[in-house]
This record gives sequence, C-alpha cells and structure tokens, in this order.
Amino acid sequence: MNTYLDTTITLDELRIRVAEAAGLSYYGANADSAAQVNVDEQQIDSIDRAIDDGLHMFYSYTNPAARFMLWSFLRPTVSINISSDATAPNCIDADASKYRLPPIIQSWPVGNWGWAGENNLGGELTTTSLQSVARMHANNPSLTGYPQMIAMGPDVAGVNVGDNVRSFQLRVFPKPDVTYTLSAEFRVQPSRLRNPDEKHIAGAMNDAAVIAACVYCGVKEHGPSEDIDRRKAEYDELVVLAAINDVRNGPKTLGVMGDADMPRIQTVTRSSTYPTNTPLADIDGVPVSYV
Repeated sequence: MNTYLDTTITLDELRIRVAEAAGLSYYGANADSAAQVNVDEQQIDSIDRAIDDGLHMFYSYTNPAARFMLWSFLRPTVSINISSDATAPNCIDADASKYRLPPIIQSWPVGNWGWAGENNLGGELTTTSLQSVARMHANNPSLTGYPQMIAMGPDVAGVNVGDNVRSFQLRVFPKPDVTYTLSAEFRVQPSRLRNPDEKHIAGAMNDAAVIAACVYCGVKEHGPSEDIDRRKAEYDELVVLAAINDVRNGPKTLGVMGDADMPRIQTVTRSSTYPTNTPLADIDGVPVSYV
C-alpha cells in the first residue's frame, strides 16, 4: 500500500530559506551540519514577519486576465448549522435567526447561500440586507419554516463574544422550524503560520512560488540590496506559473456556459472576424502571453 506524504514546506523550513537568502543563517562546526537560524527571538520574529508578508503577497495575487483573486484553495465551502431551539453553535443572543460566522470569513460569499434540511429538501436563499430581514421578523414574529431570506453584516455588537476578533454575523428569515445546514463558497485569507511544523494552505505544488515570495520579502528587509530586483523577478515568474496551474487543475467547466462543441483553445487576433473588443486571453482565462 502506497503512503502519500504531504511534502509541503513547513514554517521552520521557510525560516531557513529566508535566512539563507538574507545572510542570516549559519552552519555548525561539522561538515555535514545543516543550515540553521540563530535562536534569537528578535531575529526569528523579523524572519516570521517577512514570511507573513510573503504569504500575504502570494495569497493576494490577482490574475491579470480575470482581475480577481483566483486561488482555488482560498475558496472553500463553509457550512453552518441553524436550529429551532437556538442551541446550534455560534447562535447569537439565543435568537434562532442570528448566527456568528467563523473569523476566517471576512467578506460576502461568492454566489448565493444554499440550505439543506431533512428528507433531502434544499434550495437557495434570497440574499438581502440585515435591515430587510429585521423588518420581516418584526412583521412576522412567530413565523417559522425553512430559510428563505438571508443577510450578512459585521458583528459590531458582539465582536466575537468579547474576543479581539472581527467577525461577520448572518440572519435568516423565517426562524428555522427544525435544524438546517446553510452553505456558501467564500474567498478567505488564511491565518498566519506560527508553529514550526505548520504548512501553508497552498500545498506542495505551489512551494516554489511561496518560497520565492517569502525570500523576496526577507531580502527586501535584510538585504543584500543587490538581490532585491532578482528575487522579485523570480517571484513574478513563479507566481504566474502557479496561477496557470491553479486554473488548469480546476474543473474545466466551472462557471462556464457555452457551446460544448467549440474548441477549448482559439486564436484571437485583431485581423480576425471576431469583434475588436474580444479579449486576448484564451487558454482557460489565462493571457496567451503567459503560456
């Protein structure tokens, strides 16, 4: 039986890579000793900040063709349970219509919320404002049933039960009559790496681009200054390759409506019969010049 290992680079290994590039690492007395970072809290803290900056830069990369953050690994489906007795996790103020979302969610969902209930029932909810949902509850205070309307907004009052964490709340109408599961796809920003054996969320396939991003941020802060432009160029090249792989490895028809008989790759030129405003991007949404 094959054992497939997760070879994604760890925080400890990222520290070594950044320290080596910035001239902050050293080797032991033995000829076979590996590179090490000084056990200096200030130096490790500085390296960790460079890694934070590098990961944030990589996660925030914008596809020039699509003009939005495209990483598939930053678009998880998040589910939350709602219940009629207000005992579901994250219920706010014992109100069966109000729930707090996980802190990793910092924006509205991609697309619509869906709901699933008993006996294979389910559907989509109509998204509206918190004010509209509050008005519906005021006009129909005793109505219960499957969720039909949903709204999201910052949890200004609760601030995650006193914690220093900014979070969102959602409210549904009507109040649930049984337990339902709500789900939606979100763009998220991962939490920082803090434990030495932690691994970034992008996976081993994107290690090269992640390393290049962190190394660039480390060299930018600690030098050598003559390496900054070279390190930035390396990152720029690797992040584009990572973006192409991310798009190509996703579902081929995700979010695409079109003629299935048409070829997947088309050459578009200004002299063709296509309109002149046809975008010159034709391979899975990635500009031809990047392929």
